[in-house]
Amino acid sequence: MSSEKKIGSWSRPIFVPAPMSTTLSLTLEMHGIGHKFEDKDNQIVTNMKWVNIDVFLYHSNIHITNHVPIPLRAYLLFENGGIVSAPDDSGTLIGSIDSTIINGKGTFKLKISPKLTSELQNKQRFRVRIVATGGLCSAHTPPFKVMTKIDRKMSRSQAANTLASL
Repeated sequence: MSSEKKIGSWSRPIFVPAPMSTTLSLTLEMHGIGHKFEDKDNQIVTNMKWVNIDVFLYHSNIHITNHVPIPLRAYLLFENGGIVSAPDDSGTLIGSIDSTIINGKGTFKLKISPKLTSELQNKQRFRVRIVATGGLCSAHTPPFKVMTKIDRKMSRSQAANTLASL
């Protein structure tokens, strides 16, 4: 029995040069069925299912809902900020990598490429970075592992070996 789960919010404020210093920030919420978001330090995303990322615009900790639409783009990065190379022409992210904040909210519906897993990338974790057009502001998700099947059952031989070692 799967249910949709949400994780906490993260934001990274940036400063926009203007006559008066203006602080804008994006806050992200990841959710979706089939992923493990309960443990903030050990999040797991499967590359077989869609993950939704909701983006909210804030100014000085106040959610802004009346503004011009702001175009956004999503990028897949390693936890250390390094760029993830696409394994083929399909790219690193599948789905809509472009969105727009309208009335204070934008939404991405993404999948990680089936050819990318943490295991295939030297056990590295990933982040999705969301950037507003022109570098107005940006934010990134917390680091997460990418796996193909999260709740894979143990084979009988693995179970027998585990019990024998106890």
